Amino acid sequence: MYDAAEMSLFRRAGLDEDLAVGLLHFDEYVDSRPLYPDAVSVLAHLKFLGCRIVVLSDIHFDIRPLLMDQGAGRFIDDYVLSFEHGVQKPDPQIFDIALERSAVDRSRTLMVGDRSTHDGAATEHGITTLLLPPMASFGPRGLDLVSSLVGG
Repeated sequence: MYDAAEMSLFRRAGLDEDLAVGLLHFDEYVDSRPLYPDAVSVLAHLKFLGCRIVVLSDIHFDIRPLLMDQGAGRFIDDYVLSFEHGVQKPDPQIFDIALERSAVDRSRTLMVGDRSTHDGAATEHGITTLLLPPMASFGPRGLDLVSSLVGG
């Protein structure tokens, strides 16, 4: 059903069929959305330390299957995806939703992101925030800093 709705939008936008199918596949296939090489090991370490992990994303589709297929999903406790809540960063409401779902006090929460304009808004909401530089390639991301910040 999601595919049909997205294809309908692509057609109304005037995209030809091949391009529309290509865009649809880009969203759905693991090969199109690889994780950074250090992501799974850092998530595993954080889980070992007893951290609750909530993915907060402005994504427009359900990324749970992609993260499960890539080995990251088993470490994630919950997801707050903007398309499911009708709000996106930097709106404070999405940070409230994530905090509620995490069941962790904001003073013990770390937001990790890569866009100061969106993810950085967490600081204005009283959440410690680590902003990593956007990556031009898919090498190690520097996520090991997260483990250091949480005491591991």
